[in-house]
Amino acid sequence: NDVSRMTVAQIKDELFTLGVPKKEMRQLRKCALVERLVSEKCRIRMLGRGRALFSDDTDVALSLDEAQDQTRSPTNHVILVLDEQLQRFPFEGLSIFMGMSVSRVPSVPFAIRTLAESPTEKFVLNPSNARYVVDPEANLQGTRQRVVPVLESIKSKNKWNWEGVTGENPSPLFMHNALSLENDLFLYFGHGGGEKIFPKSLLNGNRCSPSSLRKENSRPHALPTTILMGCSSGKLESINHKKSEGSRLGSMHYEPEGIVLNYLLSGSPCVVGNLWDVTDRDIDRYCIDLLHEFLAERSYRSLSECVASSRKSCKLSYLVGLAPVCYGIPVYCR
Repeated sequence: NDVSRMTVAQIKDELFTLGVPKKEMRQLRKCALVERLVSEKCRIRMLGRGRALFSDDTDVALSLDEAQDQTRSPTNHVILVLDEQLQRFPFEGLSIFMGMSVSRVPSVPFAIRTLAESPTEKFVLNPSNARYVVDPEANLQGTRQRVVPVLESIKSKNKWNWEGVTGENPSPLFMHNALSLENDLFLYFGHGGGEKIFPKSLLNGNRCSPSSLRKENSRPHALPTTILMGCSSGKLESINHKKSEGSRLGSMHYEPEGIVLNYLLSGSPCVVGNLWDVTDRDIDRYCIDLLHEFLAERSYRSLSECVASSRKSCKLSYLVGLAPVCYGIPVYCR
């Protein structure tokens, strides 16, 4: 109740004293500022309880402070390995992960193998060569009006060689080139994860890329970094789950699967998708902010960091803002 009676300026001052950067509060409305302030106070209260448990041990209390500082450091990254039950929850929205670089992987060996394939310490993509598909089913006119001008502006401003298809289904040749070794970034704005324009069967065929192509190209992975801004594009679900909903308790299901896993297993180092259905206007606003932050000159931030920081642009901070999640490993923009 005390927080709700505070002015916007007072809330921002309080958040700043708690360590929240001012740039993260610029576009937030009062309701979002109140939520942020409450979550920050809850986080500090929980840390205080943890330190109180070890109040007699100074070394342990100091280690808790150091661990918290290291966890929130922008140079660190958190990888989540979630089972079939937990993967549906947006853990990235927890206060301890607020604004941090967080991504999901199918397993720990998958992350280790992907990192081991990188010739350098970081995966760095070249944004000058990219492909995009906007509203291939021609029924999202608002998305075309909001997104296409931004893509064209980014392309012309940086003089990048971007190619795209808008308002129609791309040809198989376009999709083959979009997901080839020549491109480092693929953007999709439409329904779902684009399964209708590029089926999983064709996507899986890219796993058999000749090793000679990998050696000739500096990029160690077969598919580009991919951003899928469609409803439930990042959702994982067992193929026989719906069929057995009415069966008895304890029935067995296959492992959850989804289009994002097909991209990862086919060689994409990082894929961004939505865990559930979202509104087109708010998710367009989110993705525009994401592109500006990630592709900004001298950004020095990973895609997963930008995925987290761009949540502030959503008016529905939880219903839409927590839907986008990052699969794979951190990827940086050259």
